[in-house]
Order: sequence, then structure tokens, then C-alpha cells
Amino acid sequence: MKKDEIEEFKDFSKKFQKSKLSIEVAVRRLNFVAQRAMLEDKLIDLMIGFESLYVPDTQGETTFRLSNNTATFLEGEPTKRKELYWIMRSAYSLRGKIVHGGESTLPEQNKISSGKFLSKRDFIDLLEQKLRDSIRRFVLDDKKPRKVHWEDIYWPEENS
Repeated sequence: MKKDEIEEFKDFSKKFQKSKLSIEVAVRRLNFVAQRAMLEDKLIDLMIGFESLYVPDTQGETTFRLSNNTATFLEGEPTKRKELYWIMRSAYSLRGKIVHGGESTLPEQNKISSGKFLSKRDFIDLLEQKLRDSIRRFVLDDKKPRKVHWEDIYWPEENS
């Protein structure tokens, strides 16, 4: 690690320790991803990590809420937000097929938007990066409330 990376990591570590958010599951699952050989197992761990951050309760419509909450929180630009929404829907659907016995492997190509596809390895790598980005934002965003109020993110009050 470079000196500036070490300082950045120290700062992140301090804020992580002080964080009042319940992100231990997401961090643990992200660590499991590094240990897994099978991409399908990585997908399952990644989706558990996303669920723990974005839909901590189990009140129905999990696919929609997970996809919408993740995209809304991570992407500000509407086109990117829409693309991430569909990526998360696809990922959660694949996770469901794997854990409920409908599929045993990921498809070779995964559609991420109109006319765009990623290999299964690149698809998993993208999800892993998005989970890392999520954890980083949950820890480092000082304006983040203890409990995420999604309504405030969806419909922010106009300050003008």
C-alpha cells in the first residue's frame, strides 16, 4: 500500500468502528466472496450483502426494493440509475433461481441494459464493486442517518 492509501484506510477503519449502521453482514459476505471459487457462491454472498444494507426488513417486494434502493443510493444520473436498477433485478433473480433449485450455474452472458452484456465473471466483478461502493458510502457518508429513510432519498425536500 502507498502512504496515502494507508492513511485513507486508517480513516476508513476509524469511521467503520464508529459507524452505528448495521453493516457487519455486508462486510462479512464481501470477505466470503474473496474466498469462494464458484461464481454462483459469490453471487449468493453478494446478494446477501446487498440485502443486509438495502432491505434489512423482510416486508415483501424484495426484488423491487433491493434494486430501487441500491440504484437510488449509488447512482445520481438517471441513465446509470436505471441501468443499475436492472442489473440488481437480474442479479437477485439469478440468486433466487440458484438458491431455490431452478438453476445451478450463471449464464455465460448477462444482460445489463439494452444491447449490453457482461460475461459472468465481469457481472460478478461489477456486483462486487457495487457492494464495496455501498459499504464505503454507508460508512463514510457523515450525513447518513442511523437508519436509512428511503423516502428522503427518493423525494428530497427542496431547499430553494
